[in-house]
Amino acid sequence: MLCGAVYLALLAMVGPAIPLMIAVLGLMAASVLTLVSSIWRVHQRIERVVVSIFDREQPLTEAQETAAHDELVDLIREEYAGDVETEDLLLPSEESAVNRTIRELRLRTETGASIVAIYRENEFMPNPSPDTKLLPGSVLLLMGRKEQIKKAFGFLQQKMKEPVRPSPE
Repeated sequence: MLCGAVYLALLAMVGPAIPLMIAVLGLMAASVLTLVSSIWRVHQRIERVVVSIFDREQPLTEAQETAAHDELVDLIREEYAGDVETEDLLLPSEESAVNRTIRELRLRTETGASIVAIYRENEFMPNPSPDTKLLPGSVLLLMGRKEQIKKAFGFLQQKMKEPVRPSPE
């Protein structure tokens, strides 16, 4: 009988909270679905831009490359408005310590900024692999918050001044 009374007392305390917990869980589920849907739409738009750049039988003209670059930058700025910026950085035409793979350079670890695309000669590489080597004369498209971009510029300029050392194997 005592167990029954304790059970009823606990149920009386927890019972009114159950509808509130269900409502909170429902709101959380709706928020997650909205976020996932938004991320999926952004991914599809970026994929369409990238496919439109690479799915060609003939190389892009300079005007088409510029338009593709601008479309990608606009998409990044639109989806990550306010906090995220993009900047281009031209690497020197001579060998420097910056000419390593993205992984070896550790730019994101050191500065928080990311290399989201690389332009070199007639080649455009969106979302380059960490094993992509940065070559002299390439243009990097950096993405990050304003302070991360500033830090990345300083980091890369310092690397450009350092003597060339063999890559670690």
